[in-house]
Amino acid sequence: MHVELLIPDLIAPGPEAAQGLELPALARLLGRAVKTIGPPAGVDEWLSDAAGLRTLLGEGVPTPSAALSLLGDGGTPGSSGWLRADPVHLHTDRDQLLLDALPAASLSDDDTAQFLAALNAHFAADGIKFSASHARTWYVETAEPPAASFTPLSEAAGNSADRMRPQGRDAMAWQRIGNEIQMLLHEHPVNEARKARGELPINSVWFWGAGALPRPAELRYRQIWSDDPVARGIAILGGARAAGTPESAAQWLDRDTGSRGEGRYLVTLGALREAVREQGLAAWRAALEDCERDWFAPLTEALRRDRIGMLTIHALAPHRTLSAEIIRGDLIKFWRRAKPLAAYSRVES
Repeated sequence: MHVELLIPDLIAPGPEAAQGLELPALARLLGRAVKTIGPPAGVDEWLSDAAGLRTLLGEGVPTPSAALSLLGDGGTPGSSGWLRADPVHLHTDRDQLLLDALPAASLSDDDTAQFLAALNAHFAADGIKFSASHARTWYVETAEPPAASFTPLSEAAGNSADRMRPQGRDAMAWQRIGNEIQMLLHEHPVNEARKARGELPINSVWFWGAGALPRPAELRYRQIWSDDPVARGIAILGGARAAGTPESAAQWLDRDTGSRGEGRYLVTLGALREAVREQGLAAWRAALEDCERDWFAPLTEALRRDRIGMLTIHALAPHRTLSAEIIRGDLIKFWRRAKPLAAYSRVES
């Protein structure tokens, strides 16, 4: 059994971020693994390549993240075009408009329902329909996929919204829709109530992930465990099992053991990305220590005891992708020296 961990933001932007952290299991795994360096990649594009979906889509065709996300959330995309239209907060900073993604618990289902009712009433004549699978996960359905490219929210958050506007033939139409949404939400009663409570208003949505669902095809993974609906959607599209990320490797190893055998199995760990983007560096360091305890140490032991045959850690970083592949015999190769995580923040490492 080949177990793969996908971990966005495992490698911090600079070595000082991980300075002083005690992560012996991770250091041993990375130090004794066979490592390869690839170009930087967004999570959805990495998943498309790793699962074999890129071959099905064709080179240069963006991953239809919205349709896959809806499928992973239990929806039925059909043949429509889809966009994610996630609620965001825009604010001005000097001469630019910055985009803030929302913290996890910052929007209720009731607030979402009221926002979507207003959006659908306003855009009823435009042939687009808004919906949501969760309070923060909004969608737009269109008859055809938009002929435009959009920046994923994970890449746009914290950056200038003006520099990441849609591009392509239909870009102006979607910019117009976005401007109308901002005017519609500006004085919406839900936002007035949010401001009265000291909460950020939802004053825009961020479009991304355009496309229609590809035809089903057998992909490379036998099962994907992930809290990311796009990853789960890819599993379902490929006829594999899909489930949420387990709380720990011990729970994962002790559960559903009869469903696993030969083949590739993917687990995505999104806690580090969520921590650093919503709470900052201290939360990222704490989440990394949790990963050491709950994942890296137990998986090292599982590898040593031959409960898994191979482990690969895929670390997505802003400047590159690091993949570290290790088998049981590698654990005793003491001449491959372990290095602290901070060392891998240097491009040459």
